[in-house]
Amino acid sequence: MQTIQQERAGHALKGVNDGLEGLSEKEKREYRAAARGLGPMVLSNGLGQAAAFYCSRADKTHVKLYALLSEWLTESQMPYREKPNLLEGITEGNMDQYLTAQAEALLYLHWVSMFATALIRTESNPGRAAGDSDESPAPDAEEGKVE
Repeated sequence: MQTIQQERAGHALKGVNDGLEGLSEKEKREYRAAARGLGPMVLSNGLGQAAAFYCSRADKTHVKLYALLSEWLTESQMPYREKPNLLEGITEGNMDQYLTAQAEALLYLHWVSMFATALIRTESNPGRAAGDSDESPAPDAEEGKVE
């Protein structure tokens, strides 16, 4: 049995990996930026406005992220489980559902942002990407030797 945090992380990782399929390098960088921006947008504008904005965008990256969040918040244990998508849940649900969904969205989007950052290399983030080794090269034996 997994904790809800593990379920969030697993769903987010699969969703980010799936979302990156078929994207050009430029689109991947846009996806990373959009993934990192959705949580702060929810905080500043609310879940409804952020979801509507991402859904309305013409580019693949924003629409994929809206679809990913919508899929999570309409899962069986989530606030909008009986709705076909996030926007219908927001417009047809009650205030308690909305507040619960917004809090859950922020927790979920933290994972989405972390995985997008980890999986997409940029010039400012040249570090490890998925599949890179954790091992660092062995230090030179002479390095750090004081005489």
